[in-house]
Amino acid sequence: RLCVLERGWGGLRHTHVLVARGIVRSPEQMDLALLVRRGAGRIKTGEYEFSGALSAWDAVGILLSGKVKTYKVTVVPGDTVAKALQKFTAAGLFPAPTPTQVNGWADEFEGVIRPDTYLFTKPLTATGALAHLRAAADKFWTPEREAQAHAHGLSKREISTIASIIERETALNAEKPLVSAVIANRLKLGMPLQTDPVNIYGLERTGRYHCIAAHDEMNNETPYNSHPHTGLPRSLIGAPDEPPRFAARTPPSARTPPLGR
Repeated sequence: RLCVLERGWGGLRHTHVLVARGIVRSPEQMDLALLVRRGAGRIKTGEYEFSGALSAWDAVGILLSGKVKTYKVTVVPGDTVAKALQKFTAAGLFPAPTPTQVNGWADEFEGVIRPDTYLFTKPLTATGALAHLRAAADKFWTPEREAQAHAHGLSKREISTIASIIERETALNAEKPLVSAVIANRLKLGMPLQTDPVNIYGLERTGRYHCIAAHDEMNNETPYNSHPHTGLPRSLIGAPDEPPRFAARTPPSARTPPLGR
């Protein structure tokens, strides 16, 4: 049996919840155990798991242990905010948000979440989860990594945007330097990037992508259509991993093969 204790609850509320869930039978004994063990102000917020028949004394002991249930969520390179939120809701950490809410959080958090495996506890909100992922990304950007971006004449956001495109172009590390060089050359030449993942991201944001990159679908106009527009998209299109290492010696005249899907 699981029971979530919210922040700011006092001892009486803890007793009421455990009795209502059938975890303890006697509210008076629960209150007495909290009093004797001086536990009313020492219970950690979170979700606790109880099993079998428990005395009030044992139940309070579990609450005072602070051993709350944890949930593992893995964000991989290329994951969008929408995909990350799907993983949180699949784990049961909070209800599924509406498309409008997802787009609002994407405007704020897209690309500034760090791929990694995280442990979370309840209660949790979508904003709190995404803020935690962003804090991990902020720590990732050391002065050395920012200097690497500036050495190529790019801001941290610009190089992160390029990294997010690379992640969604290919999952193969051997192909990433080629994709990086193609993007760099097209930017130098002022060419449209013409990269399908950027177009797909625009379709995802408008609910018009259904896992098939058909030609007509790819030509639908969105703010992220990279076929007619030059330069980088208006935002990142997913969670980047490492900043790309550009082939700095690649001249602008180098061939720029088409990017794949």
